[in-house]
Amino acid sequence: MSTLERATLLVDQNHPKVHALYQSRGWTTLGDLRPRLPDAPIFHAMLLDLPLEARGTGQ
Repeated sequence: MSTLERATLLVDQNHPKVHALYQSRGWTTLGDLRPRLPDAPIFHAMLLDLPLEARGTGQ
């Protein structure tokens, strides 16, 4: 049974060029997230499947 490894990140919605850059590199937008802090910005939550060599298999 293999386990799929993924990376996640948050991109501030006030930076659409950064969001577009990550999308162009294969990141997928999952949705929006706002931390439970006063005046916290809304972020795009993004996901990337990691390549096999980044999973530590050595293959």
